[in-house]
This record gives sequence, C-alpha cells and structure tokens, in this order.
Amino acid sequence: MFYILIHLFVQLQSRNFSSILNIFKYIHNFDIQNIAKVLKLWIANKPENRISDVNSIEAIANKEIFGDKHFSENKNSRKQVALIESENIDKYNLNSNTKIPYLDFRRNIVTKGIKLNDLLNKQITIGNIKLLGKDLCRPCRHLQELLGYNNIVKEFLLKGGLRCEIINSGTIYLNDEIKIWIEIKKVVKIP
Repeated sequence: MFYILIHLFVQLQSRNFSSILNIFKYIHNFDIQNIAKVLKLWIANKPENRISDVNSIEAIANKEIFGDKHFSENKNSRKQVALIESENIDKYNLNSNTKIPYLDFRRNIVTKGIKLNDLLNKQITIGNIKLLGKDLCRPCRHLQELLGYNNIVKEFLLKGGLRCEIINSGTIYLNDEIKIWIEIKKVVKIP
C-alpha cells in the first residue's frame, strides 16, 4: 500500500491523470475484493434436527445463539459460537473431489476472506457484534462419521474453525463485514 501511495504522489506531481484514475480503480477493487464477510449462517433448534440455513442469527452475550440447540443460561465461554473458513472447505472438496456442503461441517458461521486461526485470543466484530476468539475447533470422529469420509479429522485438524465468546448481544446477518479489533496501548516512559 505504501508503494501505491508513493506512485500516486509521483503521478500527481507529473499530472498524469489517467494513471491516477487507474490507481484509484485498483485501490477500490482491492478494498471490495478483500473484505472479510459472513458467507453462510446456520442454526439447529433441536439436537436431532438438521441444521437450517438462515439469513440472520441472534447472538446473546455470554450465552449462545438464540434458538440454537446448545443455547443455555450458563454457556461455557469457549463454545458460544463456532466459525469456519469457506476456503478450507472449498480446498478440501477440490483436493478430494467431493462436494460436501458448508452446513455439513456444523459451524454457526461460514466466513470468507479471513484466516480464523490468526484470531485466537483476539477480538473481532461481525456487523455490530463483538466476539473473542477462544479456541480452535477441532474436528471430531462424530463429524467424520456424519460426513462419511475417514480423513476429515486429519485434513481439518488446524482448519476446523474458531470457537468464540459473544461479548455483546445483537444480530449477525449474511454478508456482514468481519473486522479485527486492534488495541493501541500507550507506553509511558518513567523518568
């Protein structure tokens, strides 16, 4: 990005307006294409029911997703909501010549454009909801049996997603933007 800004400055100095326009087009496309977002949302209201594709979910602080089979008053902060990267599922399907749907991985939120493993112990926002990455989702033998492929545990060991704590209540919608919270700490020198 620094290089782009220097190039823009040079083009401004030389009054090369067609190059300036191309730079702005590049920056605009870069921003649009690289936005991390919610691709799919799922909820299961009873343990025996199949997971349903929904347009929004209600996240309840320190509890879970309202209406989900795991919703309870005293929810473990490590298991309130689960996310998985669509890219990992797509790569598995491509490499193994399968077509496993996103919902079959049984995570509440399917993301696009963000590396979830990097968010462990970090705060993110999805729409206006703050989440704290608490634990990596490890695939289990039960999931492997449900999917019917005997290499799921191995292939998704570090790609199974992220379990998060819900910090504040609200609604998460399809296509909500996902942002990483960056805390700036002030360092004070003592004379």
